[in-house]
Amino acid sequence: MGRASTSETTCGVGVASTAATAIGEAVSELKAALSGDFQHIIAFFSADYDAAGLATALGEAFPRVAVSGCSTAGGIGPDGLMESGVLLIAFPHDGFRIHTGVIEDVGAFGVERASEIVRGLKAQVGLNSDSPIAERVFGVMLVDGLSNAEEPLLAAVHWACGDMQLIGGSAGDGLSFDGTSLIHEGRLLDRAAILMMIESDFPFRIFKTSNFEPTDIKLVVTAADTETRTVHELNAEPAAREYAAAIGLMLDDLGPFSFASYPLVVKVGGDYYCRSIRNMN
Repeated sequence: MGRASTSETTCGVGVASTAATAIGEAVSELKAALSGDFQHIIAFFSADYDAAGLATALGEAFPRVAVSGCSTAGGIGPDGLMESGVLLIAFPHDGFRIHTGVIEDVGAFGVERASEIVRGLKAQVGLNSDSPIAERVFGVMLVDGLSNAEEPLLAAVHWACGDMQLIGGSAGDGLSFDGTSLIHEGRLLDRAAILMMIESDFPFRIFKTSNFEPTDIKLVVTAADTETRTVHELNAEPAAREYAAAIGLMLDDLGPFSFASYPLVVKVGGDYYCRSIRNMN
């Protein structure tokens, strides 16, 4: 029998993680580690778990608590970096009001529906389109990582949200890229996104950190399939060969570790943002 690691913030948000591989054991440890009057739990879990079974078990363990979450490629828990396991972030009733919406079929209709979903959530918060919300409301969005729709979806949500700060990311499945999972209130979602608007009575600040330093090497995409996000050419040369030359490796040496060690970044508004390479075709 393992043990769940846990921590609690001064505003009552609980955090717990477990490395137990069996769903029943993992959920039992998490339930024992979290105590409080919670209203919503965000779950991040390894793709090794059966997502539907985990969603059911979490719903039974926390029967009066809404649960949203997604599969990941690792995480950061109370004890540090996690390669697998389950991580829960639990929001209490006191000091928070959480409103959620699901954007279905993000590849085809999600972008069109995103603004509608945001307007509905803002109405629940009690805001009109001109109301400043950045100081008391922030958004969290989880997206199917294989939908190839994150950028247009994020742009639509950001435009509709106004000055609300937004964080989140893409669901992962380790480095398999076979199938990611999102769960929401007992449902298993496919090609969807979960958007949460979180009202907070406590002050908050959104920040980002980067563990890379930009170099003087510039790569320009000169041929690509934007629908599948496949880059064919960099600097008018075959993409993989040009990338390998830029980082000083042979073409056959490219793989997940070289992609992670030498990420591509794009400069937007004075800041650098990582653009990960999924794989080499």
